[in-house]
Amino acid sequence: MFDYKIGKYNLRLLNKNNKNELYELQKMRYEYLLKDFNDKLEGEAIDDDGYDQYTDSIIVIDLEKNKIAGTYRLATNKTTNGHPFLTEEEFDLSPLKGQGNILELGRAVIADEYRDGVVLNLIWAGILEYCLDNDIRFLLGTCSLHGTDPKVHTKTLAYLKNHKVLEEYPLYATHNSFEYPPLGSEEDSERDLPPLLRFYLKFGAKVSMNGYIDYSFNSCDVITIVDLPVANQKYINHYLRKLEELKG
Repeated sequence: MFDYKIGKYNLRLLNKNNKNELYELQKMRYEYLLKDFNDKLEGEAIDDDGYDQYTDSIIVIDLEKNKIAGTYRLATNKTTNGHPFLTEEEFDLSPLKGQGNILELGRAVIADEYRDGVVLNLIWAGILEYCLDNDIRFLLGTCSLHGTDPKVHTKTLAYLKNHKVLEEYPLYATHNSFEYPPLGSEEDSERDLPPLLRFYLKFGAKVSMNGYIDYSFNSCDVITIVDLPVANQKYINHYLRKLEELKG
C-alpha cells in the first residue's frame, strides 16, 4: 500500500499494530470531531467505537512535529470481513449492494492548524489511490449536520431535496428518520451548505432519500454517494495529478 512523502508530510495508512499510533489517532478524533458535535464532552479521552479493527485509516503525519495532521477512515467489504458497514446502523444500503465495490468513508478529521487545504488534498489523493487499488465504484459517506432538529437545516435540506437526491439507488434511513422539507418550501442555496457537504456535492455526490437523527452523536445525518464512473472528472483529474506528483 502507498507511503508517500511530500515536503514535511507523510501520507500513508495507519499502522493498526502500533498501539501508540492508534491511540494518537483516536485521541485526535475525540478532540476535533466528537467534542465539536457535543459541547457536553470535556477533558481528554479517545474515540474508540470498536470499528477501527474493521477498517483502514489514511493519515497525514507532520514529520517536523511528529503528529497526525489529518485522517479519514476507510471501510470495504474486504476490511469489514463480513461485518456490516457502520452506515448500516442508520440506513438500508441494499440498493447499492451488488452494483459495484463500496468504499465507506468516515471519521474525517483535520487538526485546526492544518486546515489550509494542503492536508485535505493529500488525504483525497490517498483516497483515490485506495479506490484504484481496490476497484471501488461507490464512495459512501455520512454528512452530519449539527444538532438533532432537522428544521434548523431547512435551507440545506431543501437544496438537497430539490437538486441532489439519488433516485437510481434509493437509500432510506431504517429508523429515527426525518424527511426533507417539501419542494419549494424554502429558497435553497449552495451558500448554506456545510463545507464538507459542499465538497462532496462538487465531487459529484448525490444523497439519500431521507435522513437519520443520531441522538448519541447530536446530529442529523444524510448519506452522500459518489458513483465514480459519473463523478466530476475535473476533481478526479485533479487528484490523479496530485498522485503523479506524489509518485514522481
